[in-house]
Amino acid sequence: MSANVVGGYYKKDEEPGFCFDHPHVSTKFTFLHFYCPVILQLDNQNIQTESDACIIYKSGTPQFYKAVSGELVYDYIKFEADDDFFFNVDLPFDEVFYIDVSSTYKTQMKFITWALTEKLTDQSTSIGLACANVMSELAQIRRFSSSKIKRENEINFRLSVLRKKVEQNPEKWNVNLMSDDFGLTRSHFTNLYKDHFGIAPADDVRNLLNEKARNLLEYSEKSVNEIAEECGYTACENFIRSFKKLNGLSPLQFRKMKKPDA
Repeated sequence: MSANVVGGYYKKDEEPGFCFDHPHVSTKFTFLHFYCPVILQLDNQNIQTESDACIIYKSGTPQFYKAVSGELVYDYIKFEADDDFFFNVDLPFDEVFYIDVSSTYKTQMKFITWALTEKLTDQSTSIGLACANVMSELAQIRRFSSSKIKRENEINFRLSVLRKKVEQNPEKWNVNLMSDDFGLTRSHFTNLYKDHFGIAPADDVRNLLNEKARNLLEYSEKSVNEIAEECGYTACENFIRSFKKLNGLSPLQFRKMKKPDA
């Protein structure tokens, strides 16, 4: 089996913040292997992957991907092939799967990258065969992703989205509201959250709220009463007691330490 390869690169890197968002792609197939965790969009759903995630897009499938953080590093091959190209290769399309990168895979990808830049001789046949070898190797080194793995990726992404919402307005959240938003019982959600972030949700909300109070005391001119209210406390005394317990100082003592001239 062979293919007409129109583009490819081994370990291509993009600047932080790079986002590939193409709703229509003319190339028949696009293979991508990501060395870092990325966010993909499939069927209008965002999916956060782990490292070494792969996907083979078919023609007409919208393509959206970006690194979760930092630089985006990935391999890709864009190619055209007959329908029987994948006949003896067990690989999914438009679906995330994972691989354990092998030396054979690296060698073939490096060759494709080099051959596409070689203009003195016609390398099209060799490149097509190398593409076929990559697909065969992928089938061998693929870690079969079960529905459990897919579910875990979706849960991790939803937890990250929820925490960002809580981080923006911690005074509006508690464990009951968070578990309701996530659609789980309080105890189940608490265990899931702690496993993912390493901290119980109640403690995380308390820490985020304390961080907000510290920032307001240091960088704003609001009174302690105003800050207590903004942080969701109905009684200023409760705010002062909670703040001192977490920081070892009263709000006014903390502000004086941070702003001695105030």
